[in-house]
Amino acid sequence: MITPNALLAGIGMIVVSIAFSIYALRRGGGWGYFGLGALAWTVTVAVKFMIAIPVNPNLYKTIFVPEALWAPGSILFYVYVGLMTGVTEVLMTWLLLRYTRLGKVPFNKALVFAVGFGVIEALLLGLSSLGTTTAAVISPQSLPEEALKSLSVLNDPLYALGPVAERFGTILVHIVCNLLLFFGVMTGKWRWMWVSFAHKSLLDAMAGFAQFWGVETVGKLWTIEAIVLLFGFISWWGIRKIAVHYPHTETQPVVIPEIQPEN
Repeated sequence: MITPNALLAGIGMIVVSIAFSIYALRRGGGWGYFGLGALAWTVTVAVKFMIAIPVNPNLYKTIFVPEALWAPGSILFYVYVGLMTGVTEVLMTWLLLRYTRLGKVPFNKALVFAVGFGVIEALLLGLSSLGTTTAAVISPQSLPEEALKSLSVLNDPLYALGPVAERFGTILVHIVCNLLLFFGVMTGKWRWMWVSFAHKSLLDAMAGFAQFWGVETVGKLWTIEAIVLLFGFISWWGIRKIAVHYPHTETQPVVIPEIQPEN
């Protein structure tokens, strides 16, 4: 039996995405850059899946060692998972911002783009989770037995709140990684793109490991979530630093010197 506690996961992810969105939009960035960020996430993730569908199964069979999660081949697979995220979500976005005029914007626009990029995934996951768990609560007979069994862990609030914590930390990572790209464009320094690339790739490599390690116990689940929240805390610190040092884009007024009458 699936209890209403299971709804916490979907509701929580939706609330987190809405809260971040309201905060960013109230900073004045506007819906245009918010939508552009969401579109950038959609396109880059679509490209990542287009690559992953044919490549991942063959690479998994070739190098991954299921019975030894810390074997060199297995570690290489996690690194590959992280690098794919870096190449698509970070590098592709950097190229868009660097080689168009879209990256030359004030901080509030960069922030709303970064939030749009991050919250769209949380919103979609939240809606999907809420729809499935609502069906399980109201009409359990409409779902396969195996699906009900997997959803039953969400009856425990400690499990249900795990995805919420994970989305909170991940959104912060998305925000700082995208702000680093804008910061790199505004300062003309490529190194900030590589910092963004490394930060997000490392998180996704860890996520790749988590998929095989499993989260079937509360201890395992919150070990993973603690790591994600640590990444989120580092990202929050980075966001604050970027906000302070982000270059101003206001045009300086032209001062016309007074012409003194000749004596």
